[in-house]
Amino acid sequence: MLPRYQAAGRPLHLHLDDTVANYTVPADADKLLSVLLNLLENALRHAPQAAAVQVALGPAPAGPGWQVAISNPVARSLGDLSRLTAAYYQADVLSEGAGLGLWLSSRILELHGSSLQLAESRGVFSAEFMLANIE
Repeated sequence: MLPRYQAAGRPLHLHLDDTVANYTVPADADKLLSVLLNLLENALRHAPQAAAVQVALGPAPAGPGWQVAISNPVARSLGDLSRLTAAYYQADVLSEGAGLGLWLSSRILELHGSSLQLAESRGVFSAEFMLANIE
């Protein structure tokens, strides 16, 4: 995704906790990669021109495990966020895509014992999920 962000003139900032190298999660790596790529694609598509996208990976704020968070400014409110994970729903009907990315990402995370948490506050959209840590 980095070359696509660079071609679009969009900064992509990665924030990795120092302890990230020492963790393992019980997960399907290909499916989690699909989730991450979808979230990054959405951020690239919906953030205002030149807006930075933040990706953070670190310890979960409550309990064992890891939190993945992706946030970016949005040009306009996305409205009812609970609809974003519905199949075929598109917040911007003029946007490319079939409206399945967040629905599929949400289902994949549920199969991994997690959930996709979406929020919007003060013009910033965020998508977060937690993964259990194998000790």
